[in-house]
Amino acid sequence: MQSMSDAVREDVRALLQKLSDEELVAAQRCLERMLEERGIDPYAHLDEGDELDDEERERLHAAIRLGYEQMRAGRGRPIQEVVAELRSRR
Repeated sequence: MQSMSDAVREDVRALLQKLSDEELVAAQRCLERMLEERGIDPYAHLDEGDELDDEERERLHAAIRLGYEQMRAGRGRPIQEVVAELRSRR
């Protein structure tokens, strides 16, 4: 038997599948804020096991924040375009 929280998680996943790229980013930010308000770093798992020192990690986080800000300001690029560019560099 499925628990109520499992059922809710499935419903949320189904809703996420229906969002546009822009809406998905907004939903992500909303979830990040909810976790941050509870004192939880939503990206703590990204810091586990990497080889970055504190300065490199801060530069990475600053770059990520800048990217989100640029995307919210409408200066983003479609992911297909970015992936194609990265693949062409191989």
